Amino acid sequence: MDPWVYVVVAVGAALVLSILGVAYGRHRARRSSERATARNRFGSEYDRLVDEIGEKKALEQLRHRHERLTDVKTDRIGPDDRQAFTETWESIQHDFLDAPTDALRRADILVADVMRARNYPVGSIEDRFSAIALEDGDTSVAVRRAHELFVAVETDEAEEATDADFREAILAYKKAFELMLDRPKSDAKARVDRAATEPVHRDD
Repeated sequence: MDPWVYVVVAVGAALVLSILGVAYGRHRARRSSERATARNRFGSEYDRLVDEIGEKKALEQLRHRHERLTDVKTDRIGPDDRQAFTETWESIQHDFLDAPTDALRRADILVADVMRARNYPVGSIEDRFSAIALEDGDTSVAVRRAHELFVAVETDEAEEATDADFREAILAYKKAFELMLDRPKSDAKARVDRAATEPVHRDD
């Protein structure tokens, strides 16, 4: 065979490998960028999904959530509703130490009510978590754990829950409430933060 044929084949192979290398490098760079964007945007929610379903599916799911939820036009809470929601939350905080189980139930309902008032999708619990994650992934993960405790309490499956678990849960609902209400932290914040260091009296 003519030596030039070998040269042409070798050059062609090198060119193909070079093109493939560039394409692979771009793919890795794009995936790395998507990974960094997802981690920055969704925080702990990204890590939770990667652990559960793998990175590729997690990125696809988060991309789908973002596309779907960014099309939702949310409303701001009016002054009267804001006052009513705030008073309800303050009542929950006030009653937490003596009736933590009932406080969790009311907090769970209140967060959903605030989201509904702002036109967030709340058709399912996953819709709620997804919408919260779009605003703050760490809060979404925290309130997911709080909801799981709430469900366990409601079904009498929370025998091993500790006072610290209840405190963590009510603080998670507080973060979600303030995030969804779209307002700066109020002076009432001190009450539930102080409650986190005080003994919890379980509901009978």
